[in-house]
Amino acid sequence: MLNVYSITATAENWVHDAVYAKVKSALEALNSGGTAPDWADGMHEDLADREALKRCYDAFRAAAEGLSVKQRTKVLRVLEDQNNIPAVFDGVTACLRIDATPARIRKPTAALFAAAFDALKSLKVRDRQYQTIFDTLPGKCCPFCGIEPFESPGLAREDLDHYLPRSLYPFAGANLRNLAPMGGKCNRAYKKDQDIICDDNTGQRRRCFDPYGENWATVSLMASRPFEGESVGPFRLPAWQVDLLGDALSVATWDQIFQIRHRYLSEQAQCAFPRVDGAFRILVQRAGGFHFDTGRGDRRLRTISRFCPSVDSRRRRSLEAGGVRDAVPSMCGIGCL
Repeated sequence: MLNVYSITATAENWVHDAVYAKVKSALEALNSGGTAPDWADGMHEDLADREALKRCYDAFRAAAEGLSVKQRTKVLRVLEDQNNIPAVFDGVTACLRIDATPARIRKPTAALFAAAFDALKSLKVRDRQYQTIFDTLPGKCCPFCGIEPFESPGLAREDLDHYLPRSLYPFAGANLRNLAPMGGKCNRAYKKDQDIICDDNTGQRRRCFDPYGENWATVSLMASRPFEGESVGPFRLPAWQVDLLGDALSVATWDQIFQIRHRYLSEQAQCAFPRVDGAFRILVQRAGGFHFDTGRGDRRLRTISRFCPSVDSRRRRSLEAGGVRDAVPSMCGIGCL
């Protein structure tokens, strides 16, 4: 990731909290020999009368009643594992998938938390989450690629990705801590339903960035070779080398899932430099004092030419602390403009 979202965007997580608490109390009550509570008992007033949620909860409760104590205890473990966020992003902390639970509980679980996810839209929680993210996001573009611009709130919604895919981790299906706005290409063409914390090809756990965390990657073009790449008209482009810097294991997962190097390099022939426009917007806005013109190439070049001489040591430190490290200086320094 080239940036992270403000953790304040997850503050309104009460829909998930309410459903999580109800499921946990039902399982624990049954394990103690009691009766699972009705949906409306102690439920948040904005959820108590929602028929879709009540119907899905009743189906879940009926399925849970048919399980043994040992089986319900396993379901409780999976419920807790899947919501142990961000710990499960470390590549080590256990996180069982839904297939670790008895088969009869899986569909009711998926349906209940899918209904909770749908409620986020009708309750406007999703819109408020996105407003907070957009207001605080440098560059206003997808941080998973730095390429796709984000629409302003009120326009077409960006995809809201289940970072832990709900097909595998449905108990986190309405947890805002697991829901990250993402560009359509990143979500539907690249990430899709891939497991961000486990490589299905090898079966090995893997570390990943936390979309609401404190760490992100940077991009460097410093190893690119000037005038050794393809020719575009009268110009000879550099032979680009895109290096992704940051926590090596998290970077590897990010690149594997979203194909960052491939995407940057595959489009280099279409312009005088790779598609780091979105990443450059993040850079410029972090440094402050510049507006990045996203129009024609000559206007982008003027922005870059104004920006580069102003990068004093203080701003360089700011950029290197969180942006596309060396991207703009390297583009200017290696003759690709």
